[in-house]
Amino acid sequence: MKFKNVLWILAGALFVGCSDSNNESDDDSDSLFDDGFIVINEGNMSGGTLSFVDNTFTVTTNDLYGSINGGDGLGGFVQSVFEAGERAFVVSNGSNIITVVNENDFTLIDKIDTNLAVPRYGVVYGNRIYVTNQDSFLTTTDDYVAVFDATTYTHITNIALNTAAERIIEENGKIIVSNGAFGVGTGITIIDPATNTISAQVATPLAPNTIEEENGILYVLCSNYESASQLVKINLATNSITETIAFPETLINCSNLTLENGSFYFTKDSKVYRFPLTATAVTDSPLFTSQAQVLYGFAVEDNQIFVADAKDYQSAGAVYIYSANGTLAHTLAVGLIPNGFFFVD
Repeated sequence: MKFKNVLWILAGALFVGCSDSNNESDDDSDSLFDDGFIVINEGNMSGGTLSFVDNTFTVTTNDLYGSINGGDGLGGFVQSVFEAGERAFVVSNGSNIITVVNENDFTLIDKIDTNLAVPRYGVVYGNRIYVTNQDSFLTTTDDYVAVFDATTYTHITNIALNTAAERIIEENGKIIVSNGAFGVGTGITIIDPATNTISAQVATPLAPNTIEEENGILYVLCSNYESASQLVKINLATNSITETIAFPETLINCSNLTLENGSFYFTKDSKVYRFPLTATAVTDSPLFTSQAQVLYGFAVEDNQIFVADAKDYQSAGAVYIYSANGTLAHTLAVGLIPNGFFFVD
């Protein structure tokens, strides 16, 4: 995603006489602002926001979408962002809305607001959009994946899971859904997008918290609030578990699995852990302890570690950026309850 145009629009509000959109202005925009990343601020039922941070970490634009779209809101509880082509999709589960924007300038394209019931995460494959929905929090038997046309945004079908629906990714023509949320549920569901039917289900010992794929292996961090966490590896060619790494008893309710540069990362409370992908065991020896009061979002990108701090869930949140060895490099003020990151190219 290129955000030079976005930053030029925002710069017009900051620099007098810089509103022309000719080639010279575009060149100036490129020299002033380059690419960056988005912080997803979950917010509350009144609304969530997105913050844009340039890659020098010196310019932070809070409420990116509202700043560009005349104060329009994204809806309550902004959960996640995913992209396809020249579009970004912002999922707001408190308002049952997916806001579709142009990824070059973040102007509104359309909104999907039908056949959604507490949407969580999404992915685009071919000309289809797949979105997990939790529906009622009182049961997992009503969770489903909603399928939409990626061109017209019309609803196509719902795929009933009869289990929890949370994270979703696409790998090698398979739509993969994690069947766990908030320590409840177990297993992974694999959907065949050619028929929009379930082709396989793989049981896991605990609720899958986060999932990542590399070289045909699905890495599943499994956890709940009572048992030691586990890392489960699933061969996607055979849909079978090839290895399970049991964590120490002190590592309960681990989260935020991330793969980067031959290592896997996860978090426990405010602590950040890193081990090589080849590791066969995990110890309770963190890479570092972050400054986060409530570590609510996490990412690793370009040898930098990003931590989102929800603080007291009522005050504006913060983002801490650390070097690969855990040295704090930058602290940023962002919106209410930052829960994750979305990186742009």
